[in-house]
Amino acid sequence: MSLLSGRTGRAHIAGGLFLLLVLIALYVRDDIIRPFGGDILVVIFLYFALRAVTNWPRATSALTVLAFAVAIEISQGLGLVERLNLDGNPLASVILGATFDPMDLLAYSIGAALAFLADRT
Repeated sequence: MSLLSGRTGRAHIAGGLFLLLVLIALYVRDDIIRPFGGDILVVIFLYFALRAVTNWPRATSALTVLAFAVAIEISQGLGLVERLNLDGNPLASVILGATFDPMDLLAYSIGAALAFLADRT
């Protein structure tokens, strides 16, 4: 069995992607990789993390993660953080985000498609 197959492999992929996302958040200050690439990678990370802990089919996992990401983006457009008076809470701002951007929806879709296509097991 390969190191990158099955649940353990998906957990390794998710862990590696998490580390990459942390490095991007800490050290990358640009207009493409951090915002757009990070949004693609976070969906791929969530997909592999979900597949590491469930027996859900690939399509179900990809659509669930995509729906979750879209819901978060919609909450940004509706100003949910402010409406819940959490705008001073850094954790809420990181998890729910602060700014709606329709390009994020494209990034999430690309991430879900790439994760679906990359996960062949």
